Amino acid sequence: MGLLSNLFSCNKIKSKIEKIENKVNPGSPYKEAGIEHFYWKAEDKDKYIIPLIKPLRLIKWKANDDWGLETSTIGWKYGDISPIVTINVKDVYIYGLKDIDYFGDDRNMVDSPAFFYLINIKTKEIKTYDYEREKNKFEEELKRLGLPETYLEPHNIYMEYEKYPDLEWFPEDIKTQLNEVKASLK
Repeated sequence: MGLLSNLFSCNKIKSKIEKIENKVNPGSPYKEAGIEHFYWKAEDKDKYIIPLIKPLRLIKWKANDDWGLETSTIGWKYGDISPIVTINVKDVYIYGLKDIDYFGDDRNMVDSPAFFYLINIKTKEIKTYDYEREKNKFEEELKRLGLPETYLEPHNIYMEYEKYPDLEWFPEDIKTQLNEVKASLK
C-alpha cells in the first residue's frame, strides 16, 4: 500500500509542477501538443505578435506604439504596411486601413498617405485604395467578395489573443488543438 500512495503522491507533485511551469511559460503546453508556434506565440524578445493567415502576422515592436502588417513575407515590393489602424480577416482575405505614416521628430513630414488595403493570401495580391479618393471603390470590392465591412483594432485583438491564443480566422484543426490544450489546463 505504501508504494501506491507514494506513486499517487508523486503524480500529484508532478501535476502541480506542470501547472506552475505552464504559468511561467504559457507556450509550453501548446509546444508539447505539437501546435505550430505561429498560432500561439504572442511575443518574442523585441515584439508583440498577432497571427493572421500564415505567413502573415501583425507585429508591434516593443519600443513603438504602431502595429505593422508583415507583407514583406509574401514578397510585397514596398515592404511591410504600417501603421495599421484597423484590420479584418475572412477566408483568404486580410483587409483594413493603414494610417498616414510620418517621419521626422516634428511629425510634419508625411512619408506615406493613408490607404485601404486588401490582400488575397492565396494569390499574394495586394490592392491598395487611396483613403480620400477610393473609399467607395474599396467598399464595393468588399461587397463583391462578400466580405464584412467590420473592422478590429490591433490592440484589442492582441489583448484577447494574449489571454488565449484562439482567433476566429484560425484553421479549424488548429482551433481544435488549442481548445484541447485549454481543456487540459483546467
